[in-house]
Amino acid sequence: MEVSQETLNRAETLLETAYRNAGVAIRPTEIATLALKIAFAESVKQRNGFKLSKITAGLVGSPTLALAASLASRVWDALQLRDVEPLLDFPILLSEKLGTDILLIDNEELSGGCILIGTQAFILLPVNRRLSDLFVCAHELAHLLLLSLRTDREGALVDVRHDGNHAMRSPREHFADAFAREVLVPAPALGIAIEEIRKQFNLSGPVGDIELLYLSRVFGVSFLVIAKRCERLGLLPEGGAVTLYKLLVKEFGGPERRADLLQLPPRPSIDIASVPQSVPAAIQEMARRQEPKRRSIASRSVTRKLA
Repeated sequence: MEVSQETLNRAETLLETAYRNAGVAIRPTEIATLALKIAFAESVKQRNGFKLSKITAGLVGSPTLALAASLASRVWDALQLRDVEPLLDFPILLSEKLGTDILLIDNEELSGGCILIGTQAFILLPVNRRLSDLFVCAHELAHLLLLSLRTDREGALVDVRHDGNHAMRSPREHFADAFAREVLVPAPALGIAIEEIRKQFNLSGPVGDIELLYLSRVFGVSFLVIAKRCERLGLLPEGGAVTLYKLLVKEFGGPERRADLLQLPPRPSIDIASVPQSVPAAIQEMARRQEPKRRSIASRSVTRKLA
């Protein structure tokens, strides 16, 4: 199967620009490998796949919290799911429902990335699995949606791993974080989960560390992500998320250590396909379409032998 040289060249150019803008050393082999994966996936994808521009249709404006909430609601509509349960299968839904595949990258400097090329969208995720995988997928989807709002609707970016200091992060990064929390922890699902956890542990009063630790595992995100979501919804006082996090680090060595000491249920595994979901599906479809032709050729061959 041939890949488009034009797509290959455009993908390399977009990726080189993204790496350069992020201040990440450009490794030619890494760029070439990623570009080839993109061009190959693009060559086998269904042309009538879902376009992210359907989600952003009619929207304008800067990356604000209001826009993040609006886009998150539209994504849930596009997923055709009720927002009353965790999205632990979000990486699979990205491909099946939103036409956005995940490509694995071998670069530990990066937390993630994305590229929108033509009508094809891809999320870049480090090859080694991390607790943040689910959140990074949603974060990068936010960037893709912003790219789809642009006039040219094409571009790429990569996010560098940070040390926890968010002071210098851009409005677009804060927007992507807010969007990810909205998508992965919808208010209705959070309310149901809190009610069930409080029944199980016989808890009352303000939301505390036990609920937050349990919730972080239920929704497949970090303690800070779930705590900041609760803070946004008024379940924690302003600044409460960071305060609780620092307390857990000081007294227990971190949230995960505290959760293990409480013997909370283990984190669910998040499935990330090593090959873009659309590729094997498209190949199977092509094989199905070719089957009648192969049978016809085989039939003619048998006829000639019997003649």
